[in-house]
Amino acid sequence: MEPFSALAVATGVVTFVDFASKLVSGSREIYKSDDGRFEEHADLRQISSTLEELSKDLRRPLNADKSSKSAPELRKLCDSANEVATELIKVLDSIQNVSIRNRRWSSCKQALESKMKGGQITRLAGRLEDCRRHITLHIVVILSSDMNSRLDTMMTIFREQIIEQKQRDEDLVKIIREQSRPDLDYDAPDSSWPEIITGGLRAHTRKFSQLLLRSLNYKEMEDRHDRITSRYRQTFEWIFHEDGPDPTPAISWDSFSKWLKASSQLYWITGKPGAGKSTLMKFLDDDPRTKQQLLSDLPVVKASFYFWNSGEEIQMSQHGLIQSLLYQMIDQCRETATVVFPDHWESFSLLGSPIGRFTWNELLRGFLRFIDHIGSSKQFIFLIDGLDEYEGEKRELITFLKQLLSLPNSKIKMCVSSRPWPVFEDEFETSPSLQIHELTLPDLRQFISTSFEENAGYGALKIEDPRYAAKLTEDIVQKASGVFLWVSLVVHVLLDGLSDGDNVRDLQNKVDMLPPDLENFFQKILDSQEPRHKEHASQLFQIFWASRTPISVLSLTYADQDVDYIFNHPVWDVGEEALASKIDRMRRRLNSRCKGLLDVPKRYISYYQKVEYLHRTVRDFMEKESTWKSIKAMAPTFDPHTPLYMSHLMSLKTTKHLELDYMGTLTKDFAYHMSATLTDHLDTPIRALDQLNSTLVQLTSSQRERRGSLLEYHADADHHGNAEPHWTHIKSFIPKDCTLYGPGTFLNYIVACGFLWYLEEKTEEAKPLTQKKDLVPLLLEAAVRSPVFANFEKDVNLKIVRFLLQHGADPGELYKKKIVIHHIRERAAVNNEAVRKDVLQEIDEWISVHGLLSVEQPEEPKKSKRLLFHRFNFLSRKTISA
Repeated sequence: MEPFSALAVATGVVTFVDFASKLVSGSREIYKSDDGRFEEHADLRQISSTLEELSKDLRRPLNADKSSKSAPELRKLCDSANEVATELIKVLDSIQNVSIRNRRWSSCKQALESKMKGGQITRLAGRLEDCRRHITLHIVVILSSDMNSRLDTMMTIFREQIIEQKQRDEDLVKIIREQSRPDLDYDAPDSSWPEIITGGLRAHTRKFSQLLLRSLNYKEMEDRHDRITSRYRQTFEWIFHEDGPDPTPAISWDSFSKWLKASSQLYWITGKPGAGKSTLMKFLDDDPRTKQQLLSDLPVVKASFYFWNSGEEIQMSQHGLIQSLLYQMIDQCRETATVVFPDHWESFSLLGSPIGRFTWNELLRGFLRFIDHIGSSKQFIFLIDGLDEYEGEKRELITFLKQLLSLPNSKIKMCVSSRPWPVFEDEFETSPSLQIHELTLPDLRQFISTSFEENAGYGALKIEDPRYAAKLTEDIVQKASGVFLWVSLVVHVLLDGLSDGDNVRDLQNKVDMLPPDLENFFQKILDSQEPRHKEHASQLFQIFWASRTPISVLSLTYADQDVDYIFNHPVWDVGEEALASKIDRMRRRLNSRCKGLLDVPKRYISYYQKVEYLHRTVRDFMEKESTWKSIKAMAPTFDPHTPLYMSHLMSLKTTKHLELDYMGTLTKDFAYHMSATLTDHLDTPIRALDQLNSTLVQLTSSQRERRGSLLEYHADADHHGNAEPHWTHIKSFIPKDCTLYGPGTFLNYIVACGFLWYLEEKTEEAKPLTQKKDLVPLLLEAAVRSPVFANFEKDVNLKIVRFLLQHGADPGELYKKKIVIHHIRERAAVNNEAVRKDVLQEIDEWISVHGLLSVEQPEEPKKSKRLLFHRFNFLSRKTISA
């Protein structure tokens, strides 16, 4: 007899013995009610039916095996259990006939006692206990029998699989070779197999390294580098001179050029905010002399990273640092790709698997493998800018960088830059360093004089008063105290004056009135705004500040549009020229309203270029409480979230062929800003939600050229079953945990986002229509979790549950073979935090007063009085058309 067949029979005996023992002992735990409470009195007919079903398993035919010793014993056990079953069924049948004519007993045991003597019941219980002991022992024997033979069989199969895998590997290598060198005759006796193998593997490795680099790359990798202002003409040349600037200031500093040739590993560039640290680091990164002056006979591998706390999260994290460095290192040494990520290489070689995103641990292991593999065969130099803009604990970052420098069997040099904060001074005080603001006086003079010389107004001033023209340059240099940013702003102000015809006295007054520190200078810039632009400037600053993520110039352009213009705009693509014109106008408006404090570099202009503060010092100034208070005072009632969600709606309507992930980001950001809006006037948000739905219905259902619709390709069919496809079935569009139980509609999305006001406003338009059974009940949606953006309004899910109950929601409605209240209680039992106590209490109190409007059974489902809304036709007469 097969062990697993015997085990199945034995399991049937165990099930019968357990049930019968509870029956004769008078246990009340034979059946459980739907709400989880044990039934006190079981229906005798149901008990008899259950015994009949269990006894069928006892009569299952045993596939006898003459060599098996277990079959006879197991037959005896089945026969013994079957006798008990027959006796119990006979008694119960007679009891049922009596109970129908006369009465119901208070318990099953009492019913048995009416037909059997106490000794008979005790005897049955004893037989069942003996059967239980024997079957337990028998199961142990069954599980241990034939184990050795099964292990031998498994080892044989395993050896065969190894042989098959080896053959598959050989076939794979052959295919790779043939694909890379189809011109070779592999059957010829003089084939050069070493050459064939090398060529095939080289092509395969090259393809893997390309895919690996594509996976390591991220769109913001070069963003900060590109945004940093390049050096002005021949400034900073002194960094590659051993003696420093000419004429040399009366200061001591550690020559960077000498450090490149020395054995010291770390160099620290520091200085005042706005002095040009990042510009200098970019110059060192781009200039070939950085590698050329390294005193090394080894090939040089250079990599850089620029921390930026005004950008995306990856731009201010260790994750982004290692991923960027590793990308650049592998790009320069592509033959290392298979060594750095061996697991991915194996998957790619055997299965052709694509390479996904990398975890922090994967990146760190890959980095260490790269260094260990290269060893001392190459010289590394890492340039890391803006340590003070790292988002985490600064000391942890310093420790991590020093650990990289101490890696064994490696040659690494590292140049870092930061503000002169105490944490960096303490850690880097013994390392070679320079303070940039002490070394840039010649560069400042060159920048000022060259900028002035190119202005016609200054040329006239120089002819009129050459002595003052020279003095003007020196006054600015001395007042700047080495801060390049201050100088560039001052020169811009004075050049405007020169173009306007300012005379010597006018220019001198401006220089005297300019604050020598950046913060006061920024305040003066804000105060100099034209009165007619102040309110608009405040609105732009507030929109920029309220954006959930760094805002693109396209999003800011649309946020500056009138809402009626967006509502009336059809869903179609805007041409390239029209978009370019809109963005150029936005850039000009930013310059005139925000006076350059918000910046979009014209030379890098694109639709998705991020708008950012001119400099880190501008951000520090703008985030001061006093500064922000004065900015908001210029437009005190303005709500920045309304133009932001309208901007995302406009982007969805007008940008054709959007990537699915970007569409999802726009939709999620729309919901976020809709939740955060402070307006009491609901016309705009309700109309915007209606247009979001109609726009996404159109975008996701329309056929794309040779690719079908987004719904066809991306709707979660497994999760949503036979429900009518809807854009809410595409995971990319839905905030996390938007629907827990299955398919929904736009109303499920509304409930998930906590938009109670939308439900309240739309209720008057609703008609009581039965919603399809395969859709998640709104009450279940509202009760089992907090809305996605509940942090904007406390108790919003309790309010939604209360509203739904007051408007016809039924806790007794059947969904997936269970009523809604059972789903909710089960969820609460699994996770106490999943269902708030006040929500469950609200539903229980409602049930205690009203009862369950319909308690449906799975066998005979009835129509439930569900909360029923009209299936909104968003292009109907009740809603303003898009």
